[in-house]
Amino acid sequence: VSQFNAAITTRGWFLLYQDRLREGQDYFKEHLRQAGLNPSLRTGLAHAYLWDYKPRLAREQFQIVTNTHPEEKSAKIGLAWTLNELNYRREARALAQQLYWQAPDNRHVQNLYETLQVEDRPDFSSDMNFIKEFQGATEYFIVSTLTVPYNPLFKVYGQIIRQATRYQPPGDPVLDYSWDRAALGFEWVVVPQLTWRQAVSLDYLNGKDVASYTRLQWRPNDPLRITGEFNSFGLNVPIRARARGVTAKNAVLDFTYLESHSREYAMAVGLNMFSDSNYNPFVIARADQLVLNYPDFKVRLGLTFDYFRYTKQDVDYFSPLHDYTIMFTPTIHWTHYARYDRRWRSSFYPRAGVNKQVSYDFLPVAGITYEQAINLSKTFSLVWNISYDLRVYDGDYTHVLGNFLTFRKYF
Repeated sequence: VSQFNAAITTRGWFLLYQDRLREGQDYFKEHLRQAGLNPSLRTGLAHAYLWDYKPRLAREQFQIVTNTHPEEKSAKIGLAWTLNELNYRREARALAQQLYWQAPDNRHVQNLYETLQVEDRPDFSSDMNFIKEFQGATEYFIVSTLTVPYNPLFKVYGQIIRQATRYQPPGDPVLDYSWDRAALGFEWVVVPQLTWRQAVSLDYLNGKDVASYTRLQWRPNDPLRITGEFNSFGLNVPIRARARGVTAKNAVLDFTYLESHSREYAMAVGLNMFSDSNYNPFVIARADQLVLNYPDFKVRLGLTFDYFRYTKQDVDYFSPLHDYTIMFTPTIHWTHYARYDRRWRSSFYPRAGVNKQVSYDFLPVAGITYEQAINLSKTFSLVWNISYDLRVYDGDYTHVLGNFLTFRKYF
């Protein structure tokens, strides 16, 4: 009988390791109807929920196992991962510490304990981006961030930002503008469902343009994330406006619904209030569905709709009265190597659609991005990409090349 039960459990874990999470959930549920007190089956179901972005459901199942079978170590390990995902970080670390004292040679316990330790270390990250339009503007920016945890729920960080934009309008002199800013802020898990990120920034060369950035994220249930942001000095304006020194106050409200690891939806509404009194309300909506699923190869299909409006057209940069874009956005992920903490993955992001600007016809737009994500250890990772886009400005096409690099190092 024990061999038969082991075979049943092994089949369920095979489905999970193949990323067939919905099948794994159905499989474990079906067998739990016949053996509701089996800890291995319930632990498998809990892991299926956890990996399928349902941590609250996972916690319920893990707690049932740990209450009825306190000796079940795999359930306690899974519960610690789940508590950390739900921002019960102190409880997660206490449980990980207890498990490490009891079983320091267990590889799963070691992985849990070391990962949570790394999360509590200082880290340094840097984001670098380069954009080149043909014909049009050229821009680069570098943002470097040092984060120092005070405790698992509270971190302070400092940033240095360098951004420079150049644009030569046809027949006009070259326009150059740059920003050198520093920021100091914190990230605080106020309650497990609410995270608050706050910063103050300024131009550190001239000591002016003091600004505030606020971000609140609320997770009322497993699938829904509601994020609100306000930045009193932002650069989220058209690139050719940035070359003229235009900045903006940005307000965004984002709703993301993670139905499962296979499907998600999102919508964002916002307003950019430019320093030249131009106002830019916008709506962005997208949906994404996993359609081909293998452990090392995945294909997702997505659809994105953008609407932008600008209140002023008597400006010398791209500022349409109404602008609509609908894009078909497939994604291809290919994992070349994955072993313990090391992973190397390539991703392709082709996109194609149509753009409609008031007073102009429907025009096709397209682009593609190739990206590599490389994790060398628990403490060092990097991502780089290169992209091409065909964009439309007032009925005229512009070719755009982009390059992005980011890395993160824990100490």
